[in-house]
Amino acid sequence: TYDPTPRNITAVEGINNLTIWMNDTANNENFTTVFFTLDTVIPFIAYAANTSVTGTNQSFTSIFANVTWVSDTPISTLVFEIYNETGIYNTTTYTNASITNYTNWTGLPDGIYSFNVTITDITLNANNTETRTLVVDTLPVNASLVYPINNSNISNSDINFTVLMNDSGGIKNATLFVYNESGDLINQTITTFAGGTTVKTLGIVITLVDGIYSWFYQIFDWVDQETTAGNNTLRLDNVTPELNYSTGTGIDYVNVSQDYIFINTTWN
Repeated sequence: TYDPTPRNITAVEGINNLTIWMNDTANNENFTTVFFTLDTVIPFIAYAANTSVTGTNQSFTSIFANVTWVSDTPISTLVFEIYNETGIYNTTTYTNASITNYTNWTGLPDGIYSFNVTITDITLNANNTETRTLVVDTLPVNASLVYPINNSNISNSDINFTVLMNDSGGIKNATLFVYNESGDLINQTITTFAGGTTVKTLGIVITLVDGIYSWFYQIFDWVDQETTAGNNTLRLDNVTPELNYSTGTGIDYVNVSQDYIFINTTWN
C-alpha cells in the first residue's frame, strides 16, 4: 500500500544517489534514480603572490589582485571588487566557464582604494578574502609659501616662515631651510606628519638678526615624491634709524623776522 509519510534520508558529503522502487498489486514494478551532490564545505580563498599590499602608498596607477583557492566542488563565480572613497569603482566577475585567478585594475586616478575577492561554488557556498586598502598617489605635494612674501622688508626679528601644503595621498614631512646673504645655512628644521595628513598649514618661527635671507621648504609625500616650495628673499632691519638736526637748522622757540624756515638733517 502507498504510504505518504515523508522519510528522512542521511546523505554523505560528495556525490549521492537515491533510488526509489514501486510496485502495484499486480506486481508491476518500476524505479527511478536521482544523483545529487552534497557540499557543506565553504571554499578556501587567499591572496597569492604579487597582490598589492595593504596599508601602502604607491606612485603608479595600477592595483593587482591574485588569488588561490581550494574547493570540493566546481567554482561558480569569482568576483573582484575595488572601491574608491565614494563607493564601488569596478566589479570584475569570472564564471565557471572562464575562471581567472587574477585581475589588474589600471589607469586609476589618485585616491584611496580598497579591494577584495569573493568566491562562490556551484552549491552556493561562498567565502571572501580580507579587504586590502592602499593609496594611489602619482603627484608630488602641492605647496606655496604664505609668509613672508617674496622681497619683503621686515622689522620684527621673530619671523613665522609659513607654507600651505596639500596632497591626496598624505604629506610625510616638510623641512624649512634658511640661508643668509653669504650662502650660509643658518636654520634647517624638519617637521613630520601623521599618516593621512592631506592638508596642512605649517608655520615655523625663527629669530634672526638684521640682514638679507633666502628661504624655502622641501616637502615629501609618503611615496617620497619631492616638492621644493619657492625660494623667497627677505630683508630684516629692526634697528630704528638715527635722525638729528644739523648745521643751519633754526633754533627751537626763537622768533625770527625772515619769511622762511631752514631745516638741515643728518641720519644713520
